[in-house]
Amino acid sequence: MIIDFHVHAATHRSSPFRDVKRFKPIVEFALELGIDRLCVSSIRYPEANEDVLRLMEAFPERILGFCYLSPLSKNPSKELRRWIVNHGMVGLKVHEEGDWRLSRLLELSSLFDEAADLEVPVLIHSWHEQRGLPPGAEKHLGRARFPVDLMRKVAERCPRTVFIFAHMGGCWEKAVKAVEPYRNVYLDTSGFDPEMGIVEMAVERLGAERVIYGSDAPGRSFAAQVAKVIYADISEADKRLILGENAAKILRLG
Repeated sequence: MIIDFHVHAATHRSSPFRDVKRFKPIVEFALELGIDRLCVSSIRYPEANEDVLRLMEAFPERILGFCYLSPLSKNPSKELRRWIVNHGMVGLKVHEEGDWRLSRLLELSSLFDEAADLEVPVLIHSWHEQRGLPPGAEKHLGRARFPVDLMRKVAERCPRTVFIFAHMGGCWEKAVKAVEPYRNVYLDTSGFDPEMGIVEMAVERLGAERVIYGSDAPGRSFAAQVAKVIYADISEADKRLILGENAAKILRLG
């Protein structure tokens, strides 16, 4: 079984993929490539979770919903419990929003503790190391910059919580080194170009048990993203772990 741990339905209200009919070809294309289950979230607009819930209902054998909670909401822990317990979502997605930056991630420690109590993982957007950027880089990279050192701090603050940092931590070598001691932290392979050696490096430093396949579709191609794992110079057993076995264990799928 292949489980894609990182798929989006929509990132804004005007996205066409909020519509179940428009999302259906994405599910079908994934199946053509042998991808059996999609962990789907929508982010940064008020109806995001309702949209994911409709996809879960439309494709119950294929879609696993991750709820998105605005870091600025009044009671995110209560909202998390509602979406997980009442609506069957299987994880939490965290992303920057408005003036709230990922550099403030430690503010969400109580929410991460709640995720641990509910036994669900936390998938965190991470991209562009904050330190060492040249002057003027922000206008090209945007403000969604992620201090790699935060992965260590979050792992230490919330040791019971399972964290998956997306996009291999953004700055791959720094991220792998930063999380190496923390067994509750995983990295997903989503959303960067299929460059040789990145998956191999993560497996060598972390072990295949802490690397998870994700695509970042539809913004990225399923084919190119899964190829990063299929054609990596690692064992077939390691590929099976990354492509589905690790995710199945984290999500407690039978």
